[in-house]
Amino acid sequence: MNPGAGYALREGLRLLRHNRALSSISVGTIAVSLVFFGVFLIATVHLGGLIDWFREKVEIRVILDERFRADDAPALEERILSLMGVEQATFVSREQALEELRHGLGEDADVIDILDENPLPPSFRVEVFDAYQSPEHMASLGQKLSLFPGVVEVDYGEPWIVRLSRMVRTLIIVDVVLGIIVAASSIFVVSNTIRLAALARRDVIEIMQLVGATDSLVRSPFLVEGSVQGLLGGTIAAAVTALLYHVTISHLGGEPAVRPELFVLLIVFGTVLGLIGSGFSLRKIV
Repeated sequence: MNPGAGYALREGLRLLRHNRALSSISVGTIAVSLVFFGVFLIATVHLGGLIDWFREKVEIRVILDERFRADDAPALEERILSLMGVEQATFVSREQALEELRHGLGEDADVIDILDENPLPPSFRVEVFDAYQSPEHMASLGQKLSLFPGVVEVDYGEPWIVRLSRMVRTLIIVDVVLGIIVAASSIFVVSNTIRLAALARRDVIEIMQLVGATDSLVRSPFLVEGSVQGLLGGTIAAAVTALLYHVTISHLGGEPAVRPELFVLLIVFGTVLGLIGSGFSLRKIV
C-alpha cells in the first residue's frame, strides 16, 4: 500500500474512533435521510411498474350503435387499423358480449336469464402499440374513433392513465427535491463534524505544514473520516430499506420489483456525500 494512503486510512479511522459521538450523529443523519430517500425511490419504481402493467391491459373500447350490422364490421375494422398506433381491432357482437358477461359472472350468471333482451351493444376492442399509449395519443386516438360512423362512445380509461402518469411525475419531482434535501443536510452535518475534528487538530496540521507535508496529505485523513461516515450511513440505510421492503412485499404477497442495484446506490450516494462534506469543511482550514 502507498505510504500516504496507509497514513490517511490509519489516521482517518483513528479520528473516527476519537470523535465517536459526533461521528455517530453524522452516520445517523445520513442513514435516516437515505432511508426516506430510498423509500420514495422504491415507491417510484413500483408505481412506474404499475403503470407499465396497466398500459399492457389498456384497450380502447369503441361502443357501437345497437343497430350496427355485423356485415359492416370488416369495413370499420379496416378504418380503425389504418389509424396510427393501432395494433389490433376485434369486433365483439352483442351475443359475444353477453356470453363474455355470463362467463365473467361465474356462479351468478343465472341473473342474465331474467333479462327480456340483450342490453349490451356491439363494440370493437382496440389494442394500441406500447409506444402510442401516452395519455395525449390515447386522447387523440379516442377523438378520431368517435368520428367514425356508428360509433356511440369511446372508452380508453383516460382518468386512470392521466392520474397514474401525474402521480409518477409528482413522485419523480419529490425524489429530486428529497435527494437535494438529503444531500444538503448530509453534507452540512458531515462538514461540521469534520470541521470540528480539523480545528481540534489545528496545531498538528500547522506542524505538518511546517515540515513540508502537502495539503493533500494533511487533508487525506479527514476525507477518509468523512467517506467512512457516509459509507456507514449508506450501508445502514440500504440494510434498513431492504429489510422494510422485503417485509412489506412478503406481507402483501407481491413480487419484488426493485433491483439490488438500488440499495447499492444508497451506499455509494452516502459515501459520496460524506466525501463532499469533508471536502467542504477543509477549504478554509487546510
